[in-house]
This record gives sequence, structure tokens and C-alpha cells, in this order.
Amino acid sequence: MIRTVVVALLLSAIAGTAEAKPKFAIADVQGALKATTVANIERSAKGHAQVVSEADWIAAAESIGASPADRGDATQIGDVAGVSSALFVTSGREGSKWHVTIEVVDVRTAKTVKRWKVRSKKITRVGYLVGKLFWKKVGPTLSRIAAAAPARVAKAPPPPPPPAITAAPQEDDFPPDDEEPPDDLPPSTSDRVVVLSATGRSARRVTTPITRHLRAQPDYEALPIADAKAEAQRLGVDLTTESGRLDAARALGIRAWLAIDARYSRGRYRVTIDFLDGATGASFEKVTIVQRSRRGLTRAVTRALDANLPKASVPEPMEEPAPPPP
Repeated sequence: MIRTVVVALLLSAIAGTAEAKPKFAIADVQGALKATTVANIERSAKGHAQVVSEADWIAAAESIGASPADRGDATQIGDVAGVSSALFVTSGREGSKWHVTIEVVDVRTAKTVKRWKVRSKKITRVGYLVGKLFWKKVGPTLSRIAAAAPARVAKAPPPPPPPAITAAPQEDDFPPDDEEPPDDLPPSTSDRVVVLSATGRSARRVTTPITRHLRAQPDYEALPIADAKAEAQRLGVDLTTESGRLDAARALGIRAWLAIDARYSRGRYRVTIDFLDGATGASFEKVTIVQRSRRGLTRAVTRALDANLPKASVPEPMEEPAPPPP
């Protein structure tokens, strides 16, 4: 009887030890030594921890519309991926030496808790040192984070919203509109601005403050792209051409179109905003913004709007065809 109890306790302890393995993600890897660094991290952690690949981390981020390289989104992505910590890795050459720098981010707080750097004049030795020392140097931090955090189970991403029955198709880079576009849009008393396109994983970091800022301005109105596309389809025009944008601008009173590209890399947001004139359909200003923080990015974007939107000319309204003679 006693022997049975002891065996049961030992098996329970072994099972508890197996379950206590930390689970971390390789969130973002940059630089010339990316492939070898990832392989050496996985080899060093084998048997000690569960490793979520960079591809799975990116998939989890995209499922909730977050940026995989943004440490500020680590908590939300970590909930989906079911990890307690994430690694952000940079590699390359500094002077005469090669280096690999690994930052450990606690996904509960989205803060960096450890930074480990390996340097060597020989590129092959850098990989050797990562494979040999990673778990010895970084493993205790990963284990401590996992022990302090409640057990995380990967969550299923939220289901997509049901498609509207009569609304125009939505673009992935834009949040869904609250209302379906009416057949005949009423004339606007303010100048309309449309985000024609928004590319890059950080696009929503830009489109959201733009929409909020325009809503607070009495002279401008943010027109959803779905409404502009529905009207363009009704008119039979192509918004990718200057003439098509001009016809749509005349029909809807659009003062300016915005084409946005927003990306996050190496701790910086890099945003390009191309202002297209409503009256001519041509680009009249192109602004590039580089900021480290979201708050700084929002301020820079609103300043760019205030400085450049007044330069756009208002298109003349489209003339209604004369009624046929009786």
C-alpha cells in the first residue's frame, strides 16, 4: 500500500514537472543571422520548454489585427498563442564583430525583463554560443515568468463578424462600417475625405486616429471607403485611376483621398501618407512620418492632416442632366 502511494506521488510529481515547462514564442527575428539564430534557440530549448514559432506568432497576431513586431500588442497576442513570454531578436554586424541580441518580453506586462547579447568576430561562433548558452543564460528568466504567470492555454481567435447582406465588400485594412451604404447618398455640407488604401500591418494605428480627428473637425467628414466604392460602382468608374477618382469626388464632394502605408520595424513606426486632390485626382503632397511611440505617431498624423488638407481644392459638383423636353 505504501509503495503504491509513493509511486503515485512520484508519477504526479513527474507529470507536474512536465506541465511546468515554460512556453515562449519567437516573436520577431531581424538581421542576417535569422535562420541560424532561430535554429540554435530551438535546439538549446529542446526538452526544457515549448517553443512557438515566429510563423505561429504572426498568425495569432493577424487573427486579432495586431502587429507581431509591436511589443505593446504582446499581451493580446500572447493570450491567443498561449505563451507566457516572447523573444524579440536582432542580429547582424557591429564594426568587426557579429552579434545576436535577444530581448525577453513578459506578455503579462508587455515589458522587456531581460536582454542578452552575444558577440564574436567569427560568424560561426556566434551561432555556436547561442546554441550552447541560450538556455543557461535566458532559460531561468523564461522559467521564472512561466512560474509567476497563470497557466495559459491558446485561445481561439475571435470569429469574424457576419457579412452584411447588402453592404459593399469590406477591405481587410479598414474597420467595418456601422451602417450599410444607402443607394443615394445625400449631399454633404462639409468636405469629405476618404482613405483610399491602407497597407502594412500597422495601418490601423493610422486610420483610427485619422477617422477620429476628422470627426472632430466641423469642416471635414470621414467618408468610409465602402461608400465611395459603392458609388463608384454605380457610376461605372475605377477608383484606381485619376479620372475615376475625379468623377467619384464630384459626385460625393470628396476634397481629398489618402493613400497610407504604415509599418513597424526596429522599434519605430514608419508611415507614408499620399494626399490626392479631389478636384484633379492627382497627388499633391506626400508625407513620411517616423515615430517611436503610438502617441507621437497620432500627433504627427493629425499635424500632417491639418497642414495638408487645406491645400486640396474642392471639386465642382457634378451637373444633373437636363430633363427631356415634354
